[in-house]
Amino acid sequence: MLTLHKKPKEPVYRSPEYKQFLILRLLNLIMVGVMLLSAFYIIWFVHNNVYNVIDQAIVIISAQDNIVTEAINFEKYEKVKNNWTNKTMQVELDILKDPFNTLGATLPIEK
Repeated sequence: MLTLHKKPKEPVYRSPEYKQFLILRLLNLIMVGVMLLSAFYIIWFVHNNVYNVIDQAIVIISAQDNIVTEAINFEKYEKVKNNWTNKTMQVELDILKDPFNTLGATLPIEK
C-alpha cells in the first residue's frame, strides 16, 4: 500500500525473551478455558443433583399417597419355600470309583 508523506515502518526488534510472552499468552488462554470448563461442570453437577433429589422426593411423596396393601398367599409361600429348600439341599454322594486309580477297580475308598 502506497501512502503519501509517510516513512515505511522499520521492523520491530524482538529480543529472545519475547518468545516467553507468546508462551505465557497461550498458557493464560488455556488456564482460562480450564477454569471456565470447571465452573460449567460444577454448575451442571450441582444443578443435576439438586433436581435429582427434588424428583426423588416427589416420587416418594406420590408413592406414600398411593399405598396399596396386598394379601399374602401363605399357601404359595410355603410351597415355594419347600421347593427352594429341596433344590438347595446338598446330598452326599457315595464315591464308587477312585478317580486316581488307573486300574479302574471299584474298591471302596478308605476314609
